[in-house]
Amino acid sequence: MKWKFTYKELTLLIGIVVAVIILITLWVKPLAGESGEVSVKPMKQLAAPAAKIILRKSYVLLDDVLQ
Repeated sequence: MKWKFTYKELTLLIGIVVAVIILITLWVKPLAGESGEVSVKPMKQLAAPAAKIILRKSYVLLDDVLQ
């Protein structure tokens, strides 16, 4: 039996990819404020590159899981 890649499978794959992109974006994005207020104070540190943030968060997550 020959396996065919159907539109249903393609749609499901695209949906999973979009969900992962949204998850990574929300995970990396720093929180602006709890109540949605705009802060007039300057940030104390410059924003780190996204790859550096992902690595740092995954290290903390793995450290918590392994302990």
